[in-house]
Amino acid sequence: MKKKLTAMLLAAGMLLTGCADKTESSVQESSAAETTAAATTTEPESNRKRMVILGDSISAGYGLDDTDSERYGVLLREKLNEDAGAMLWEENNYAISGDDSSDLLYRLEVGRAVRLPSADIIIICIGANNMLGAYTDYAQELLGDRDIESLAEMEDSELDALEQELIEQVENDTEAEAKLEAAIDKGLEQLKSDLEGIYSYIRERNETAEIYVMNVYNPYEGLTDPLPMLEQPAGDFAQEKIDRCNAILADWEQAHPDLHAVDLAAAFSGWNPKPIIGSAGAEGAGEAYLDPHPNADGHKKIADLLYNSITKAE
Repeated sequence: MKKKLTAMLLAAGMLLTGCADKTESSVQESSAAETTAAATTTEPESNRKRMVILGDSISAGYGLDDTDSERYGVLLREKLNEDAGAMLWEENNYAISGDDSSDLLYRLEVGRAVRLPSADIIIICIGANNMLGAYTDYAQELLGDRDIESLAEMEDSELDALEQELIEQVENDTEAEAKLEAAIDKGLEQLKSDLEGIYSYIRERNETAEIYVMNVYNPYEGLTDPLPMLEQPAGDFAQEKIDRCNAILADWEQAHPDLHAVDLAAAFSGWNPKPIIGSAGAEGAGEAYLDPHPNADGHKKIADLLYNSITKAE
């Protein structure tokens, strides 16, 4: 890839939020996935089991060559169907790239997840964008009117000039670190508040579904280059924030014993190489392409992790 440090980290922020895609096209894509899953199920309703997936770009399958066959929800459905006998599992995927916890709660409240009341299993993967949204917002502030997505189309000379310009802006912004920290704090506090709303909404409409909650992994583990506005290595900075996010999720799960915790963070840390689209494990950010979304192998691993959690709980 033709990205230097600053431009790459800006692109990484864009990618983890799925380009912050909250447009109509993203909603249509998720709806299409649901329709495809439903259309393949010809069994009577009494012979079906339903899996509902809620979350962000990871659950939506952002970055995969074929989301309808490679995302973990489809793979999990296939694995469950191998054990289902006369029953058939159906996947209803309402995940939207770029969503944070407030977006998810809003989509629930406006009736987005229409199959939720009849779900047998509900899978939730949310929280990453509550943190990363702060970084992408600051990146967009630095870029001004320029489109953050245009970075991928720039030549080396353009990226060099842009990097120098952004570095100068950050160096002259004495409040950069404070602004970033405050925005992340706000996002994590919002997560804590939204999770209770999400739980209440679900349980008011579905009292019996098994709910599985995945925590957040660190795709930048081991990355030692500093962030543009901080002296701290990118991997360490990400880990600190992710640990706080996962502590909030753990407290939520402890407050509601009917929630099943799925420790994606621990599993991801043990996978080598990291099953992501990018290559954050390169020697430095200058050699890495930092798309942190799971690749096809990563989705297989997530499906296996969920399958083991579900069958263990039965």
